[in-house]
Amino acid sequence: MDASGSFRVEEYRAPQFRVDVESKKKSLIAGEPLEATVFARYLFGGAMNDVQVKWSSQRTSTTFSSENGVGFTFSQETWWWDDNQPHDASGFFASGRARPTTPARWR
Repeated sequence: MDASGSFRVEEYRAPQFRVDVESKKKSLIAGEPLEATVFARYLFGGAMNDVQVKWSSQRTSTTFSSENGVGFTFSQETWWWDDNQPHDASGFFASGRARPTTPARWR
């Protein structure tokens, strides 16, 4: 099923700060810990000190293709016509709040 829609922007407020997240790994396998560094700064030049972070993460089911296996794609869709389709594992994963542990990590 496809759906579409539209909306109007009645009012716009320019962003006041920017947040970037960097991780050493591009992807993870279920069960691996995620380690990331968060960089936050005000766009008008002020320092961002002693701020609290509210974070959330989502997971997405995806496919995988390898250069060594041209023509093959691996995914969760391994069902046949008489089986039930696998459950989609995409969606909300976790959330939390934190304060920076090292001020130098917050720019």
